[in-house]
Amino acid sequence: MEITIPENLNDITIRQYNEYQKAVKDKTSQEYIDRKMVEIFCNIKKDIRDVDFSKFDEAVNIIKASLIKSPEFQPTFTMNGITYGFIPVLDRISLGEKIDLDKYLSDENTFHRAMAVMYRPVIFKSNNLYQIEDYKGSEKYSDVMLEAPLGVFQGAMVFFYNLMNDLLKVTPSYLENQMRATLQQEDNLEVNGDGIQQSMHLLMATLKDLTALQN
Repeated sequence: MEITIPENLNDITIRQYNEYQKAVKDKTSQEYIDRKMVEIFCNIKKDIRDVDFSKFDEAVNIIKASLIKSPEFQPTFTMNGITYGFIPVLDRISLGEKIDLDKYLSDENTFHRAMAVMYRPVIFKSNNLYQIEDYKGSEKYSDVMLEAPLGVFQGAMVFFYNLMNDLLKVTPSYLENQMRATLQQEDNLEVNGDGIQQSMHLLMATLKDLTALQN
């Protein structure tokens, strides 16, 4: 039986990844896990036992090597003739996008919906700048994103991780400076103590949220 072996994460779809995760959940047999890996990622529809063992062994090694490679962030990618772009300016992310991302990134079964939030069709492009469709919910492109490359999704996660890591490095000093400024501006700490305490709670909650998002 001739099989096509994925050589990198972009050769594996989010749909295949979801199928694989469900198939090996709570499984401990390495032989079973390897078999499902080759069967799903090589898109084998027939009996996998007909595959030559040397080819099976080669597929296992190549796929495992692909899965441990560090993915690169891809601001755009093309699928079925349509170019999709990552949210160009994260500072302008809408409340709806933020809420949906928090929800969909917390469950590996909804990664395709997270992709539909992060990436949407490019409607205008000039040099390295581009504009994507306005966000109208994840439903429009969630099914399409099941066929998106796993490497694109993983790259976006690395991007978010690095971004949150950088924010966490500067946030403690920012909080300290904010509290010092607040204290200096207060003429009467006894009268305004409640307001200072509320400010502290708000700033610490922000740090806690950033830490949780990084995790």
